[in-house]
Amino acid sequence: MVKELSTEQSPLYVAETAAEFVAEKHTWDGTHPNPNGEIRIAAAFADIVASGFGIGAAYPRPYRDIAQVAEEAIGLVRARGPPPGSVEGPALRSGVRGRVS
Repeated sequence: MVKELSTEQSPLYVAETAAEFVAEKHTWDGTHPNPNGEIRIAAAFADIVASGFGIGAAYPRPYRDIAQVAEEAIGLVRARGPPPGSVEGPALRSGVRGRVS
């Protein structure tokens, strides 16, 4: 579909975010990216912006290993509850698999 919608005046590109992304290693819960997953997603966007639009440079490889956030810190965030103005309740939880805090 991207090829069909892309034009010379308005080119479209796909950032291949899954190319170097392994859910078991790069997410907290199989869905939400951890710091190492976030860097891979950002790298995919940097790569396509550099190659497709000629802006900036591709993200350097190999990736550096980013330390995980301590489980105690995650627990503190969960204990505080959702931030003001965030959506919570059955509507949010209905489509979520895995751990819901």
